[in-house]
Amino acid sequence: MDNARNKRRFEFDLADIPMLAHALSIECGTWLGCDRAKYVRAKELHDLVAAEVPACSKHFDADDWQDFCRRILAGAAYEIVHQPRGWSWDSPDGEIVVRIEDKEWRSHRSDHPPEAEAIAELRAFLEEYAPMEPKAGPRP
Repeated sequence: MDNARNKRRFEFDLADIPMLAHALSIECGTWLGCDRAKYVRAKELHDLVAAEVPACSKHFDADDWQDFCRRILAGAAYEIVHQPRGWSWDSPDGEIVVRIEDKEWRSHRSDHPPEAEAIAELRAFLEEYAPMEPKAGPRP
């Protein structure tokens, strides 16, 4: 980066980066069949932003990720649980669920084992991301 007059710097919260990357992926798709040069530039921007997406956010929709991260940043107490599949009698696998008060956000897939690394990664990220003291309730 340089300090040329035609350059700007932006700061984004980690809650917003997955949504921004998703928007840029849509932009890439828009130009893919229309204008190769515009596609290449959009892809460069997408890759720049996508490199900053927290790895554990990939398990959730970008708008869900933003929603629960914003609530946690505001000091809401949260809980991360493993919810076994309701339709499987022979597998302990299930979804990763983030709960805040009476709202839940579920992972895309339901094939996470109870001791999934993804759960530990999410827990570590949110412990780092959250303010030091929640407004109410225990933190896992």
